Amino acid sequence: MIFLFPEMLEQAKITLDKLDSAVEDAVIQGNGDLHSLLYAKDNQIVLRLAKNDVYDARIDTKEDKELARIDIKTGKTSRQLDLPPSWDKPYPLSINFANIEIDYSGSQQTIIDVFRASANINEGEIIVRALLQDNVYYIKTVYNIKLKA
Repeated sequence: MIFLFPEMLEQAKITLDKLDSAVEDAVIQGNGDLHSLLYAKDNQIVLRLAKNDVYDARIDTKEDKELARIDIKTGKTSRQLDLPPSWDKPYPLSINFANIEIDYSGSQQTIIDVFRASANINEGEIIVRALLQDNVYYIKTVYNIKLKA
């Protein structure tokens, strides 16, 4: 894989002092297909996992009008085109399929390496990395890890 400006990407690191809010401090991490929110909660580091092809696929069209018919010759439609009420629903949408929880109550200082999709928590006590071509997360730690699906 060829990267433009590799030296700039090498410098693309972000340091965070805390991860203690899924809303305010979470890190979005991933490879474009597999992604997660990384945050701290109740003496744990949590990875909330999601994937682009795992989603709530409900489509509720009961309030939608009949589909418009288009006359190919004239280009005219049987009715004015509009946004159907089903488009106001919060789905279909991507959903998380699992959480990985790491028992940990130490420093939350985290260095995010944007180039490598890597999070290094407290100088290597926990390393979380989204591998680019394998749709796999690599986690290195001595702490207890739980998978909650």
